[in-house]
Amino acid sequence: KSIAMIKNYFKTAFRNLLRNRKHATLNILGLGVAMAACIIVFLVIQYETSYDKHLRGYDSIYQIVTKDKDADGEHFSGGVPFPVIKFLRQDYPQYQFAELMQNYGVQVTVVGAENKKFREENGVFYGDADLLKMFELRFLTGNADVLKDVNSTAISRSLAEKYFGNWKEAVGKTLNIDNSEFPLQVASVFEDEPANSDFPFQLVSSYEGFVAHDKTWPFTDWGSNTSSHQVFVKLPRGTDTKEMDRQLALFEKKYNTQKKETTREHFVHALQNIHFDERFGSNGDHSSSKTSLYTLAFIGLLIIMMACINFVNLSTALAVTRSKEVGIRKVMGSSKAQLSMQVLIETSAVVIVSAIIAIVLA
Repeated sequence: KSIAMIKNYFKTAFRNLLRNRKHATLNILGLGVAMAACIIVFLVIQYETSYDKHLRGYDSIYQIVTKDKDADGEHFSGGVPFPVIKFLRQDYPQYQFAELMQNYGVQVTVVGAENKKFREENGVFYGDADLLKMFELRFLTGNADVLKDVNSTAISRSLAEKYFGNWKEAVGKTLNIDNSEFPLQVASVFEDEPANSDFPFQLVSSYEGFVAHDKTWPFTDWGSNTSSHQVFVKLPRGTDTKEMDRQLALFEKKYNTQKKETTREHFVHALQNIHFDERFGSNGDHSSSKTSLYTLAFIGLLIIMMACINFVNLSTALAVTRSKEVGIRKVMGSSKAQLSMQVLIETSAVVIVSAIIAIVLA
């Protein structure tokens, strides 16, 4: 009996929706489009807030950043002068440090019979073994220690397949960056970094090799600073970063003998905030803003609220025309619970169809 009653509820709901197809269509389309918009907003927020969370050390990695003061105000940079890391390791031997130098718009030549040339706009770095370990690169062959050899390089799986067709054939091959006098041998291949990473490692060469072979950068100059040269530190959970900031604020005055009156300061910046702080730029394709994400979430909430209000208004308008139907049902013996169940099933049908449309649109 109960199954027959439920079937009757659904049959009646379908007939009512078909009879009032204009109202039903407006309700379904209104809710569907609003749900689709909210799904897209949710996916964008979820994606942006997932950056770098694939790292197990996500909440313990910090970047050493720079603040300069002059007559025009404060200026921020994600880079530090080249000599900084030497003295950081001297003052904080208990912590693990790593540095990188990013290279943009380089020409990579695959040395061989054809000397194929490729243009890499992003993803080319110089680093050390500590960098690859800190950012947990997943090696398919070789390991992070290959960068201890100044003539070695590690490349991603996708880059290996791009250059050699099969990543398994990459190790032992020779690459040349920007027609350098010092070619590099591929010593290891690592898995591609996820899209939601601020560190899109594609080709990482030995930092020691960079220092030894490149004479254009001021490696001993405290006054020069580029955002391409970055230093990271891995701190134990629970470390008092405020105390470290206090010490780093005086770091240059302590070691910069070239300019004792410097106003430059350094401080630690948590990896979990890097993607959302536009003051320091990004190694990836973009930075985001928490304010923008909050605004986006608020807009999504407004859209779904407006759709719900529209749904209620249309349903209320339809209720007036259905009052005769309700009266007849009561006379025929329908209880209040049965009438409520009928309305609930009709509403559920509209919502389910709307949700399916929303998923398709999103």
